[in-house]
Amino acid sequence: MFDRPDLIYLHDGSFAGFLCCVFESFIRREAPLDIVCREDCQTGLYAVREIESDRARAGRVFRSIGERMGEEARQLVQRAFLFGEEGRDLWLYRFLCRGYRYGPAVCDMLGDEAVSRVQKMALSVSNEAHLLLGFVRFAEYDGALLSQISPKHFVLPVLREHFCDRYPEETFMIHDKTHQMALIYRPHRAKIVSVKALELPPDTPQEQLYRQLWRGYHQSATIAARVNPRCQRGNMPKRFWGEMCEMADRSAPPLEGARAAGLQGPERGDAPSPQKSSPHRLVGE
Repeated sequence: MFDRPDLIYLHDGSFAGFLCCVFESFIRREAPLDIVCREDCQTGLYAVREIESDRARAGRVFRSIGERMGEEARQLVQRAFLFGEEGRDLWLYRFLCRGYRYGPAVCDMLGDEAVSRVQKMALSVSNEAHLLLGFVRFAEYDGALLSQISPKHFVLPVLREHFCDRYPEETFMIHDKTHQMALIYRPHRAKIVSVKALELPPDTPQEQLYRQLWRGYHQSATIAARVNPRCQRGNMPKRFWGEMCEMADRSAPPLEGARAAGLQGPERGDAPSPQKSSPHRLVGE
């Protein structure tokens, strides 16, 4: 049985930092009132203990999760840690306490609130990542592809494998504006780095043309009699629209640039020829 002091653990916000908090708790045999990132901590009535990140300690805890609870639990904890709302760390800590006690069976103990919360957090992260596989839009800047997203959760580690496998010979960056991080990929090398601010050059005429073409295709493929805004919002939430060229600037004339360039027939807009690579990649279509 652990002591329950009026104490809050602070860590640097990394997964390793969280695991070091778990290590500290078991070494000291104390259960903190809360575990939070330093940046999110507000002055309160309770004492705080700052836990420094230590790769060796974090590695010991990470290995022990797999050994004591199984690979399913370890993957569940990794995915749930990407959840972007408050209360995440404490629920993960409580889940791990159950896991060290009950072993691999912990993943099926959905009647336990901590287990249920962690399962829901991991599912929320997976669902958002799944949606973004189809909603990410790339634009070309100086030969590199760039996309900006504003997810609730830190989904870049989940998106990493998909896009690196899909564009193995491209150079691209996916910028997460919410968490100020970016996935940067050069052929066969990928890294997630901190990007506090990103200033983009103006769109080239060619990029503007491809945006217009895609908006034209999107509009021409729409059956007006079957438009269902409620269903559309259910399958394509509005919070993603700001980074989708066909939704972000719906007032812009979609086909004017295509007509001027001679790329559209007299009555119906055509999508870019499949033999040519569009710099505005349509991911997940």
